[in-house]
Amino acid sequence: KKYRDNFLKDLFWGTFYLQHLGEEYCGLSTSDGEKIKIRTHRGLFRPSFAEDLEGLEGKEGIGFCGMDREPIRIDSRLGQLSFCFTGNVKNCFELAEQFKNLGHSFERGGDDIEVIAKLVTQGENIIDGIKKMANEIDGAYCLLILAPEGIYAARDPTGHWSLIIGEKEGAITIASESGGFFNLGFK
Repeated sequence: KKYRDNFLKDLFWGTFYLQHLGEEYCGLSTSDGEKIKIRTHRGLFRPSFAEDLEGLEGKEGIGFCGMDREPIRIDSRLGQLSFCFTGNVKNCFELAEQFKNLGHSFERGGDDIEVIAKLVTQGENIIDGIKKMANEIDGAYCLLILAPEGIYAARDPTGHWSLIIGEKEGAITIASESGGFFNLGFK
């Protein structure tokens, strides 16, 4: 219960601590176990979200700060999912063209996160989809996927992008770097 009361506060500050200068977008996606909610802004995280957390209550979530508008939310045969990604998919253009040739469309032109989402949803389930995606991608990345049943994390098999796990009483966090862990009481 203690963590549940602080969940959104920890997600807010944990995402804020990871924003670097020059990053143009920020976003949060949360789940209450049934429905996934999402909100993104152009601009700095703290001023964008300081008064805009209402409706994002939940028990799990992912946050993003970067050069693209993320997280993205999709509805797929695997259910409603939300994706955050950092990295570089060197064969993104080729993969997007393959999907387009099969009749798929892209809202954002087939950027890295859209291609990753399409690859993951080709699997029998999310874990199978992550494995299949990892076999198709040429590049380095770390990825978080929010589903109603929980959060899935993946990084490229070479380990060029880190995923760091933190823990405190009643809570687990995963981030691309541990900069905010100490401030939030995570070890």
